[in-house]
Amino acid sequence: MESIRKELIRKATLALQEKIENLQNLLGENFGKAEKNVSDGFKVTLPTEMYRTYEAYNSSSLALAKFSSVSQAAKSVTSYYQPVLDKEFDFVIGPVIHEPVIQVMYEIKLNIRRNPGTGKVAEQHSFEKEKKRFRLF
Repeated sequence: MESIRKELIRKATLALQEKIENLQNLLGENFGKAEKNVSDGFKVTLPTEMYRTYEAYNSSSLALAKFSSVSQAAKSVTSYYQPVLDKEFDFVIGPVIHEPVIQVMYEIKLNIRRNPGTGKVAEQHSFEKEKKRFRLF
């Protein structure tokens, strides 16, 4: 698990550095002397946490005689595996899932205060949730 966390941190750091360079080029500024705050964290989801259920819906309107009886059938409940969707992330390692897997997500947020004396946050960049998936055998 530790090697997976290190790989996520490494890839997220490279992607964040690239985004910072793009912002500096776009704005024509250097954030070298700007005040920066970083927060990060991991989230791990196990396959057992990702199962959902639904109940089949089946009913009909019957126009029966007054003394007829209708037996209600039990509705079946189905379970299915719902993985975390890939489109929420900046990058995904191992995006193809053929069976339920442990999913490890890493989120890092960077706040850049270009004008430290004014108290205003001029740039706030959030690098949302990087994810690595791997199989549990």
